[in-house]
Amino acid sequence: MELSTGTITANLERIGEGLRTMRGNFQDAGFQEAVVSYRQMKQVLLQQRLLSLSSQDPKLREQWQAVHRETEEIAGLLQPFLSVMEEIGRVAAMNSISEQPEEAAGSGA
Repeated sequence: MELSTGTITANLERIGEGLRTMRGNFQDAGFQEAVVSYRQMKQVLLQQRLLSLSSQDPKLREQWQAVHRETEEIAGLLQPFLSVMEEIGRVAAMNSISEQPEEAAGSGA
């Protein structure tokens, strides 16, 4: 399938608009500011975890396990998304055919 420059231009305009909207949504949701808060929370949790490791309280163990499960679920949602965003960025930054990402080269894209 032969794509015209006009088709590619229109597609890139739509993609750029969608990505800008997504970035704006993340910014509006406070993602950047949240990182600072979550780093602080991690420090508090680290101290509390170190103190609670010697505890035999089953409720504490359950609560730590629940926090672990939730963080794994969140990371599982975000990591693939982050990976594909990085891959899209590498595709957009290509300067020559020889720079094709491995997946794109293998898929005939």
